[in-house]
Amino acid sequence: MKVYVVTTGEYSDYTIQGIYDSSEKAEYVRTLLEKHHYSYCINDVEEWEVNTPLENDYFFKICYNLNTNEVTYILYQYFDANSLRTNEYYDILNNKFYFDLPYSERIDNEEIIKKIAYDKYAEYKARTLEF
Repeated sequence: MKVYVVTTGEYSDYTIQGIYDSSEKAEYVRTLLEKHHYSYCINDVEEWEVNTPLENDYFFKICYNLNTNEVTYILYQYFDANSLRTNEYYDILNNKFYFDLPYSERIDNEEIIKKIAYDKYAEYKARTLEF
């Protein structure tokens, strides 16, 4: 389902003025705002998709601490749902390995996440040590 969001301003001045179920209503409100209240700034109608599956919108950033063998993770939202997250890196100062895991691959068992983290770290290490 799509909704149409009327916005004004940019950056820190960005404000949502209203959310509508049709582009015609949203455009009408945008023109009213432009004529009467917000003629000095950018007025826009944005089209947003709502009720999309979580798999399309979120991913986990996994942190594997090699010193303690602990895994922590944070849920993030994609800025571009079509982009693939393959970000992996090793923090040599803290001996931690970070990688992204799509929401669709979420696993509730911490031991399995640790195994995945260890395997990904081993793959990463093998790739980066190749000459």
